[in-house]
Amino acid sequence: MDRPDAPHGLLTGLFFGLYALFRIFAEQFREPDAALVGTITKGQFLSFFMIVFSAAFLFKAYRQGRQT
Repeated sequence: MDRPDAPHGLLTGLFFGLYALFRIFAEQFREPDAALVGTITKGQFLSFFMIVFSAAFLFKAYRQGRQT
């Protein structure tokens, strides 16, 4: 049975996305930092952008994988 190849960049995109989700979760248990917006800490704020970057990276990886 043949397994289709994963697109290039899949592992990198998954790593950044899962790392950012873990950081957001872990921020709940750390020593409180100054909140930027409401109860969102600086680490959570930066992790949100990492998730956006990861989603764009995965989208591009899958799109290039379909074209070849």
